[in-house]
Amino acid sequence: MTTFRTLQEIILAAHRNLPTPLWDFITYGTESETTVMRNRQAFDRLALRPDIMSDVRDVDVTVPFLNQTLRIPAILSPVGALKRFNEKGTAGAAKATAEFGTMQIVSGVISDFEDIPRQSSASLIYAVQGDIELKFPDDIARRAQDAGYRAIAFVAEASYFSRRERDVHHNLISSRKSPASYAGYLRDRRSSPPQVGNDMALAFDWKLLDLLRSTCSLPLILKGVTTAADARRAVDCGVDVVYVSNHGGRALDHALGTASVLPEVVDAVAGRATVIMDGGVARGTDILKALALGAKAVCIGKLQAYAFAAAGDAGVLRLLEILEEELVVSAGLLGVSRLDQISARHVANADPVYPPHPLNPFPLVMERLGRA
Repeated sequence: MTTFRTLQEIILAAHRNLPTPLWDFITYGTESETTVMRNRQAFDRLALRPDIMSDVRDVDVTVPFLNQTLRIPAILSPVGALKRFNEKGTAGAAKATAEFGTMQIVSGVISDFEDIPRQSSASLIYAVQGDIELKFPDDIARRAQDAGYRAIAFVAEASYFSRRERDVHHNLISSRKSPASYAGYLRDRRSSPPQVGNDMALAFDWKLLDLLRSTCSLPLILKGVTTAADARRAVDCGVDVVYVSNHGGRALDHALGTASVLPEVVDAVAGRATVIMDGGVARGTDILKALALGAKAVCIGKLQAYAFAAAGDAGVLRLLEILEEELVVSAGLLGVSRLDQISARHVANADPVYPPHPLNPFPLVMERLGRA
């Protein structure tokens, strides 16, 4: 199960193991799925520009992040549904994270989040999940710090559970989350406004960051930034890491691809915070492109889910190993021996080769599955 030679073999194994509803759940997104496609196309519109005659006998693909050294600039994104793909769930992914030597962001939707650090030596970040239907204790950040988490991330881009029509079609979502439930639900919310107390019914406001920071001393990450204005506001509020994300195309439909907005966010942050991103990352070359545009690291969600479905924590470990192999080879071919040598001069705009599709970086998969 750990002998996968390519990312394509991992994805094909996931396809064999998953029923169609769960395959669609991982692969696609909201309504017309335009945001999903734009995430991928934003990377496809970038070409790499190599430097030749460079000494690349020893390529180092490690990066510093939050006072640690990541073996590669790839962090596991918060995926709350990991147990749907393998019974080991988040703890299994944490095992792979620790063994490989990177970081994992643990989804705030799992109930046993305080147990995960006890089961793994992994470097973990806790994601406070933002959703108008959810409540979370106002001491959640302190509890995460006491449990051993290294940072707090607030998920700001998904205030409403979006209309994921494939999931509706496959009956994967609860009635509470179904689009048909929203009209009555919103009427209830208007008649009973959110109350702040021991359980805080979430009101999306920048003051919420003050609450999280006031209850713990951990670095604060804001996930969901896609504009220069929000990036500037985030650093003005003392955010340590600005996380560019559109929820993998599973929140607002018709948003811009994250690689498209990354440069304006990096410019707005102006070095006052670290910038990371997710959305459409599928290859080592995508990671190099993100770094060239100013990101310190990327986060991987879909790839993580495919690998977990293919072979549990062993699949996630092998995924990270293959990404490392791709990074070393591609960085060497790009003419850099350290990732901090990569800059905007290493990328250029180009016409995409393939039509937009979340799996177009994997031509063998597309051929075998008939465009999946």
